[in-house]
Amino acid sequence: MKYKWILFDADGTLFDYDTAERVALTKTLANYGCAPASEVLESYRSINSRMFRMLESGQITPQRLRTRRFEMLFDEFEYDLDPAEVSPHYLENLSRESTLLPGAIKTVKALHQKCRMMIITNGLSEVQRPRLTGAELNPYIDDILISDEVGSAKPAVEIFDIAFQKMGMPVKAETMIVGDSLTSDMAGGVNYGIDTCWYNPGELKNGHGIEVTYEIRQLEQLVDLVNTSDP
Repeated sequence: MKYKWILFDADGTLFDYDTAERVALTKTLANYGCAPASEVLESYRSINSRMFRMLESGQITPQRLRTRRFEMLFDEFEYDLDPAEVSPHYLENLSRESTLLPGAIKTVKALHQKCRMMIITNGLSEVQRPRLTGAELNPYIDDILISDEVGSAKPAVEIFDIAFQKMGMPVKAETMIVGDSLTSDMAGGVNYGIDTCWYNPGELKNGHGIEVTYEIRQLEQLVDLVNTSDP
């Protein structure tokens, strides 16, 4: 077996972030007397995705991201709410949502006896730390690295340097990153010189020209991939 370390992305790979986001936003706005329609939820999802792409490229800080997404949402739908007040309530609600994607717990349990695993996530500490440590899969994960806590985000080389230091400097050829994002997970892995596995359940087209090592549709496929990888 080739791989001794697997780096997992969190949201969209192991965790059902779409559901977590929808539930947290609905609860938060309801607390302020707003019942968000589907277009509000969709707009927030689009805004938040853009904000995190900006975070990946260093165009926005985590602190600014916390409120900027709500400024944009409230301007669009003319909500008379204070983003600085709403944001902490939203983050608290989001931190309680740890729903896993299908196959996640089965996959990490199966891999637990074969290799070591770290979650490496672009996210905010007060959200990701309680979500990840409180999840059912946490006992099977060796370590968690959160971009907000280390001052660097995927795909930057720096966050992978920190990850490798925490892992005890494993051999790159024996390490693989698994994630759903081409621009953060796969690009980061390629730039760092480690193998990549694109989790692509929606069968999206690779329009970024990023050459991935493997591509899977279901998380359970990762177990067979690891078992059959050449030493």
